[in-house]
Order: sequence, then structure tokens, then C-alpha cells
Amino acid sequence: ELQAYVIKMFKQTFSLTWVLASISGLIALFVLINMVSVMTIDRRHEMIQLFTLGAQKHHIRQFVYAHTLWIGVISLIISLCVGAGLSFIILKLLTPGYFGWVIPYRIPYQPISFLMGAMVSIIVGTGWFAYRYVWYQISHYGSVYESLKIHYFSR
Repeated sequence: ELQAYVIKMFKQTFSLTWVLASISGLIALFVLINMVSVMTIDRRHEMIQLFTLGAQKHHIRQFVYAHTLWIGVISLIISLCVGAGLSFIILKLLTPGYFGWVIPYRIPYQPISFLMGAMVSIIVGTGWFAYRYVWYQISHYGSVYESLKIHYFSR
């Protein structure tokens, strides 16, 4: 009876852990979306100047996607390393020291692959929306004039 109670408490604790991990993952994705959007909006004048100097539509798209994928790949690598390190510390160092239990270290490939797929799709979607915003800005002739005026005559 005591063992059943302890197992029930562990399941509740781990379900709460998954809820907290999901919330922190959503917050991280919103931060990633915000970072890519701000980066693209901030570099809008540079992209307009590239277009003025002869860059074509696909060059601007490659520029935006390269920056978006670079930020996404770096954040994926860092999150995987930090997550693996923290789980190793908790399972191999803290749990045996405080509770006397040894829990095997397993890598849950299915949730990790699902979260990586979701992150890649969000990165690509964010890149597309950022590109559409920049291309809308480029396609209006007044923005090219404003970009050149800001860059060359405001110093």
C-alpha cells in the first residue's frame, strides 16, 4: 500500500514537471519568434539597400532564412546540451545523494524529436512571416528612399 502511494505521488510529480517543461518550452518558442522578428525588422533598411543595389527577391529570402535558421540551430543545440546536462546532474548526482535511489539515465527520443520538429516548423514559419514583412516593405518605393536617406544622410 505504501509503495502504491509513493508511485502515485511520483506520477503526480512527474506530470507536474512535464506541464512546467511545456510552459517553459512555449515561452522559449515565443522568445525565439520575437527575436527573429525584431532582428528582421531591425535589419529592414539593410535589406532594402541590398535590393536597391541589385539583390533579387530570392536573395532577400535566403538572407532572412539564413539568419532565422542560424538562430534556430544555435538555440536547439544549446537547449539539448543544457537539458541533457541538467537531467544528468539530477539523476546521477542529486537523487542518489538525497534519496539514496539510483534512477537509470534514459534519453526520451520521442518527446525530444517531437519538440525539435515543432521548433523547426516554428522557425521556418517565423522566417516566412519575417520575409513577407520585409518584402512588403521593399515593394513600396517610399521605403527605399527612406532607407537610403536614413543610412547616408542622417549621420
